[in-house]
Amino acid sequence: MKTTEQFDSKSYLTGFEAINEEYTLKPEIEGTLPKNLNGDFIQVGPKGGKIAGKDVHWLDANGMISQWRIENGKVSFKNRFITTKEIKEEELLGKRKHRGYFTNIEGGWFNNFGKMPRNPANAWIVDAPNGNLLASGGFGVPVEVDPNTLEVIEDSPFLKSLPKKWHSWITEPVHHSKTDSMFILAGYLFGKNLKPYVELVEIPKKGKPKLVKRINLNDVYLTHTFAITNNYAVIPISPYRTGLKRALGAFAGFYPYTEAPKWRPNEPLRFYVIALDGSSTKIIKTKAEHPQHIVNAYEDDNGNIIVDCEVYKNGILPLAELEAARNDAPLDYSAPGGDLVRYKLNEKDVVTKKVLSEEKIIYPFIDEELVGQSNSYVFAVTNPSWSDSGLLKVNANNIKDTSGIESLRFVGGGPVLVKTEDNSSLIMCPVFTGGSTNISELHIYSGINFELHCKLKLPINIPFSTHCHFVEKKI
Repeated sequence: MKTTEQFDSKSYLTGFEAINEEYTLKPEIEGTLPKNLNGDFIQVGPKGGKIAGKDVHWLDANGMISQWRIENGKVSFKNRFITTKEIKEEELLGKRKHRGYFTNIEGGWFNNFGKMPRNPANAWIVDAPNGNLLASGGFGVPVEVDPNTLEVIEDSPFLKSLPKKWHSWITEPVHHSKTDSMFILAGYLFGKNLKPYVELVEIPKKGKPKLVKRINLNDVYLTHTFAITNNYAVIPISPYRTGLKRALGAFAGFYPYTEAPKWRPNEPLRFYVIALDGSSTKIIKTKAEHPQHIVNAYEDDNGNIIVDCEVYKNGILPLAELEAARNDAPLDYSAPGGDLVRYKLNEKDVVTKKVLSEEKIIYPFIDEELVGQSNSYVFAVTNPSWSDSGLLKVNANNIKDTSGIESLRFVGGGPVLVKTEDNSSLIMCPVFTGGSTNISELHIYSGINFELHCKLKLPINIPFSTHCHFVEKKI
């Protein structure tokens, strides 16, 4: 599948323009809404712009939730800014008080010394066990959000039930279909002998959270994703490592926290395989790569663990591409995305790897009902650069069985695969058109053959979303 039309980076970057108003709108429906599709398609991402009048990195900008509500053949849209206590505090003061992950406070190291970043709640959004939503900037304690009003719940019932020692989340949580529990990774800078460690925690739908396992580390690593199979947690720890000197330098405020880790190509990628009953931990090593997003992991009939994910060689991430474009630097079109990879971790602690697509991808996704279970097909966004994007569907067991569509203009966030009440498969994909007529749309396709059912069109553009989620509603 090759794209046919190219667009310049300035057109692409219209998807990152700030939005300063909250809207309640009725989208135009072009085409026919699928029957029996009812629920909320939710996007979260930075709203862009400045904080207290000062420029910040795009991923340090305050978060915003957008909701496309589909109910009985009708569609409504609204966006709401995420206003945490820290955000309200800065708005009241009229200046930045909290560091970001990517941007320090003005005034040099003295104003940043010892301050931890605030959570902008702009990176991911998931269902909380109590029926509300949880949003986070990727690290730290999430914020709880009412799924109907999209307002932050200040006195969070969910966080009250979670001991404070487990408030330092370092990745998006993972739902375990077998037990209906939520699993989180909580990270800490200092444990025994002043070494960092990570804790795998199970949060059941009913009952108290419990520690599954602690992982002691010899340094601070970038851990961005993990997965849960029927019986194991699979945690990839890539060789993005800080070193004591750089960690102390970030803590002291000499540079932002995200500049502390450095890629160590001579060190291995390590998969920690932890039994969910806490009875065992296995470390399986392979050559240096960075799994950015695991879409699924499961145990096959031979006792192997299969891991499907988006992988970057040499630690190159799309953020570097984005920053280059925003600063008018030359773009490296050779690395617009990652590889779609299937790892197999066998009982002899050997890792084998199969690249599933020649095209670069981002945002891999599957049927959410199959998470933790065996899956054949993997979906992804192709050509995630400053040119025309597409969607890909590949059979991981037979990569010749590949199909897709192109010329979506610009995909505005991670697509979601949805099953409706009549068991049909749908792809919901946010798109922005770019250029001077830039608007946002939500496209709905067949998950079988990519037939377009409809486009839901807004008269405005909402900024690029970092994460999307669908909450099905029974009518």
